[in-house]
Amino acid sequence: MLRKIIQIDEDKCTGCGICVDACHEGAIGLVNGKAKLMRDDYCDGLGDCLPTCPTGAISFIEKDTLAYDEEAVKEYGTTHERCRYYAYRLSRLYDAYTKSNRYSIYRCI
Repeated sequence: MLRKIIQIDEDKCTGCGICVDACHEGAIGLVNGKAKLMRDDYCDGLGDCLPTCPTGAISFIEKDTLAYDEEAVKEYGTTHERCRYYAYRLSRLYDAYTKSNRYSIYRCI
């Protein structure tokens, strides 16, 4: 299916991660310090990430790829939010136990 999705220029990308947060579908991730489109079928082609990139590394392309999978994105969002919630709670419990004033960072696998 020919449709509009994003493309990330790795040479321009600084790996700041702002686009990862701006992508509500979870299509963008950081790999080896650079932003990368992780799944074509998660990209809705609306481009919420484009104006957030400080270096202009993100652009639109027309590509023959998988159709946007809204159901998969919804399932990812539910799992991702649940994981973030429990990782945050676990970090706060650990910090309370160690009487630390810092946040511990936990990763969802």
